[in-house]
Amino acid sequence: MNVFVQLVKMALPFKWWIILSALIGFCTVASGIGLMMTSAYIIAMAALQPSIAVLHVAIAGVRFFGISRGIFRYLERMVSHNTTLKLLSHYRVWFYEKLESFAELSGQRSGDLLNKIVNDIQTLEHFYVRVLYPPVVSVLIICVITLLMRSFSWVVALMLFVLMSLTAVGVPLLSLYKHRKINRNIVSLRSELSALTVENMQGMHELAVYGRIPEREQKIDKLSERLTSLQKKRTNIHALHHVVMNFFKSVTLLVILIITIPQVTNAGLSGVFLAVIVLGILAAFEAVAPLPSAAQHWEEINRAAQRLFDIAETSTSKQPTLHLPDFSEKPSLMCRHIHFTYPDGTTALKNFSLTVHYGEKIAIVGPTGSGKSTLIHLLLKFYQPDSGCISVGRQDLLEYPAYQCAEMFGVVPQHPYVFTGTIRDNLNLANPHAEEKEIRRACEKAGLYDFMQTLPGGPDTWIGEHGLRLSGGEKQRLALAQGFLRSTPFLVFDEPSAHLDAVNERHVFNEIYRLRKPFILITHRLIDLHRADRILVVRNGEIVERGTHDELLKNEFVYAKMWQNQQRQLIC
Repeated sequence: MNVFVQLVKMALPFKWWIILSALIGFCTVASGIGLMMTSAYIIAMAALQPSIAVLHVAIAGVRFFGISRGIFRYLERMVSHNTTLKLLSHYRVWFYEKLESFAELSGQRSGDLLNKIVNDIQTLEHFYVRVLYPPVVSVLIICVITLLMRSFSWVVALMLFVLMSLTAVGVPLLSLYKHRKINRNIVSLRSELSALTVENMQGMHELAVYGRIPEREQKIDKLSERLTSLQKKRTNIHALHHVVMNFFKSVTLLVILIITIPQVTNAGLSGVFLAVIVLGILAAFEAVAPLPSAAQHWEEINRAAQRLFDIAETSTSKQPTLHLPDFSEKPSLMCRHIHFTYPDGTTALKNFSLTVHYGEKIAIVGPTGSGKSTLIHLLLKFYQPDSGCISVGRQDLLEYPAYQCAEMFGVVPQHPYVFTGTIRDNLNLANPHAEEKEIRRACEKAGLYDFMQTLPGGPDTWIGEHGLRLSGGEKQRLALAQGFLRSTPFLVFDEPSAHLDAVNERHVFNEIYRLRKPFILITHRLIDLHRADRILVVRNGEIVERGTHDELLKNEFVYAKMWQNQQRQLIC
């Protein structure tokens, strides 16, 4: 769908505010025209020294138009800015809702997303005030000034209509042509600069360790210089358009004077009205003057809106909400013949089949990069399988929106994300309605409770930006506590002991195997796997072995070799 049409549709809920603002804007310019024309009439007529009674009406007009212009200008600013802020709030909520239900974010750079949320949406605020509003007002004013000039001379009216229309169309088209490439590059550079800055901030420690900070700073400087250069070019072109607009205004006045002066000479038109016509036309051009700027902003808005709509169009938010399976019937999770390849062409899973009956404890093991964690991406609908089917009970997982998948599968990731705030804030994300005793029990299971007791504020201690004040193991235990708090029917643990010491590792695995709900344990550390109901061994995206711990050891194949290697490492 056309970007302009989409933006107009999004603005429809505020159509009456927009119409009111446009009418007030029209009244503002119309009052300016009335003020200039009545003032011109008084000055020109006063030179003839008429009776004061002749000027009474014009004097009253000057007072009326002078006062009304100020009032209408104030109201126009108030209503238009109020409308703009309402639209901006609407855009932000709309995009956040799309983003929240958008599963496939793995290919997006966090800095680029930040740029979309902040700068691209901020750019849309100009759509109404600087793009949609000025052409409407200018069309109304051109029609009104043409009718006014018709009362003096139909030739003047016709010529003014033609010249103002050419100016209103020609100069903006020129502006659009000149700004198109520059605005497109500005939006792209701004996005790249934002993404690079965020990446540098997030990876500052690693860049410092490897001595790459100067190189990254140089790259940012180059992007900033290019962006500044383009912005200067845009400013210069904008100034040039003001010159072109003034030139067309002068040409219009010159043509009108050439037409009207002979009429004054032939007594077909009063000389007083010549001044009225000239100043009226000058005031009318106030409505046409913003149009080049409107064209300039449109190209930038079009580019920014297209980037936002590209995200929104691939969102899963349009999927209807379905009833979750009745878990009292203990439905099974089934993956049948799953094949999945990442966008870069890497095949992660091949003919992958798995059934998890309710209450079962399943372990998936294999070397790093064998495709184990890809299963989590598919369960949460971060990606969709190329072929095959994933279902819970009788319902295909693809029929559920992403947020409902998160209600079925609680995931404890290998690299947990910790939000800025307190430990309690992060725990509440897992279960906002959890009672204090539930939080304490989950923290005890994860081995986090004793650590919290050493903090000055306990669970209400500030843990820094993205949990900067926590170690890797503490973040891991926080993620485990979140997993134990989740009320989802299925749990998935992805390398839950990756950052834990031996004591905490043993304690965590004991708690995991005591769970009564079904879970999938993804790991390459073969610890306590004799307690799992089934073990799947994955290599190069394929399941090469299935069975219990004892059965797989007897096979003396991949699992047995992994077990033997791990035992040797423990002895060493």
